[in-house]
Amino acid sequence: EAGYYQPDREKTLCFECVAGTYNNATEQTGCVACDEGRFNTDQSSTKCEDCPAGYNQPAKSKTLCSPCTAGKYATDPKQTECKPCKVGRSNELQNATDCVDCKAGYYQPDEEKTLCFECEAGKYTNTSVGTNCFSCQEGRFNTEQNSTKCQDCPAGYYQPDKSKTLCSPCEAGKYATNSKQTACASCEEGRSNEIGRASCRERV
Repeated sequence: EAGYYQPDREKTLCFECVAGTYNNATEQTGCVACDEGRFNTDQSSTKCEDCPAGYNQPAKSKTLCSPCTAGKYATDPKQTECKPCKVGRSNELQNATDCVDCKAGYYQPDEEKTLCFECEAGKYTNTSVGTNCFSCQEGRFNTEQNSTKCQDCPAGYYQPDKSKTLCSPCEAGKYATNSKQTACASCEEGRSNEIGRASCRERV
């Protein structure tokens, strides 16, 4: 019967197909190996099963499928290998059927990773699937990790460098009327002020 075989003539019994093999017809002289991406667990099987999504099997005649390791995935069944998560994506679970996009404020520059990194303070990314973070430009800053934007230095403050977490107040005798300044201007002769001012005033 199906699931059994006998390679020799004039025998009184048939052998069971071992797990990992099958046959689906009667009067067979051998069993067929389950293909790559397929398996079965029982003896005398008449068919093989596909590895489910999230699992893989690269070899023939196998009794199980292996889960995709964290950082890899298999969307479809019957897979012979799991695919690595692409840059800007990750997963932290075994037998995953997909990867997760890095959120805005996070990034991942490499493939096959289990997490995304936070942008450090002074940098940002405002889109998902980020592979790197962008520096806050001169005249701008941010103070928190995983930021999605930078802020302008307010009037009276300045920042001449990139990737900074704060702005410096204009020194006494200097000013910055507008926001987003990379330097402060000096008060005109006869005018002065205190630190962090947006304008100068007449000396008394």
